[in-house]
Amino acid sequence: MNVNPILNALREGNPPEDGGILERISACRETLHDFLGEHYLDKYIRDGGSKVKFLIGPEGCGKTHQLLLLAHSAKQKGYLTAYIDARETKLQYIDALYKCIASSIDFDVLVTRYCEGVIRGLGYPPDSMPEDIKFMEWVTQPPQGRDLGIIKKDAQKELEKLFHNRRIDGSFATAFLQLCNNQLGIVSLSEENREVLLRWMKGDSALDSLRQLKRLQIFTRVDRYNARNMLLSILEIARLVGLRGLLVCLDCVEDIVVGKKPETGRPKYARAARDDAYEGFRELIDDVDSLERIMFIIAARPELIEDDRNGIRSYDALWLRIQDEIVCEQPNKFADLLHLDRVVSLSQAELADLATRLLDLRLELSPDSDMPPIEASTLVVEVLSHPSLVSPLRRVVRAAMTSSYDKEGGNDE
Repeated sequence: MNVNPILNALREGNPPEDGGILERISACRETLHDFLGEHYLDKYIRDGGSKVKFLIGPEGCGKTHQLLLLAHSAKQKGYLTAYIDARETKLQYIDALYKCIASSIDFDVLVTRYCEGVIRGLGYPPDSMPEDIKFMEWVTQPPQGRDLGIIKKDAQKELEKLFHNRRIDGSFATAFLQLCNNQLGIVSLSEENREVLLRWMKGDSALDSLRQLKRLQIFTRVDRYNARNMLLSILEIARLVGLRGLLVCLDCVEDIVVGKKPETGRPKYARAARDDAYEGFRELIDDVDSLERIMFIIAARPELIEDDRNGIRSYDALWLRIQDEIVCEQPNKFADLLHLDRVVSLSQAELADLATRLLDLRLELSPDSDMPPIEASTLVVEVLSHPSLVSPLRRVVRAAMTSSYDKEGGNDE
């Protein structure tokens, strides 16, 4: 029998990637998701601010779900978004972080939107052009009938504004301008050269040699010395093409503390590497003057905070910037450090409502399933009646997907 991938992901404790499904099965959205959207994405970040927030919670409490849902909403609001699993990169290297962010961005879309702005600046509505023709060819045909030499000069004058923008790295501007020239039909690129430029902008270290780049007037790779300027360049291009900013969701950051090398079983991060990663976070927090329209949500299990020897507490320069200065019963959602299980605490009625939606989803996606039917309220009562180290939220999701109550607590990795 074919297993629906969405149901299979939920059974394994992973949220689905489909944004519509995420919205359907989200509980208490107004508690955190809507708050971050209203106060940050719709206001502070949109208006030029930057923010780094840490989201801490035990396994199974919904951190990844919150990140994916927020990324889905941010994309609908006009943001670039990047979801990064910290277990798959090295957080002590800023160029590795840039590569993860850039690999999530469709640079072809940025080039197209920027070229549309150039076309509008030349007095032509982009929507009036056929899709199968480049601007230079179209604008020289009747009824436009513009002189090719003059219109090329005017277009290049618009494009060269990239080089005068101090927020855009010179090499980035060179690569982006060539892609725009190709899109507009000013100077054509071979498909090979176009791919080289896109790979370079994404920080691809697998380019054969610098010789490929030098022929395109680029003389450096993306490294730890220029990665921050490259990120600033993306933010500025996003602003110029009318996007609101960039949301970066960094998940499973407890890997800095608990991660092991599979081949040796030794810690993935030595002391120096941990400190470099924490220093990178500290720099992101302090870069409020240079970083604009960007928000980082850094999610991790409590080990990142509670481990005095290896966690954030061991690096005062970061810990002093994010620690809870005032602790009270009512969580401060404007704080840099949020504990998800304190901010979002589901009542039995809210768990039952979630179970109803999950059961409806299971029936919709797998109508021929031979799993026995069950009432949502009964399911929640059964789950809560069995003590377990696994979070109630994850156990309710698993029970709704499998009709099993995980009485022993289960291996819920």
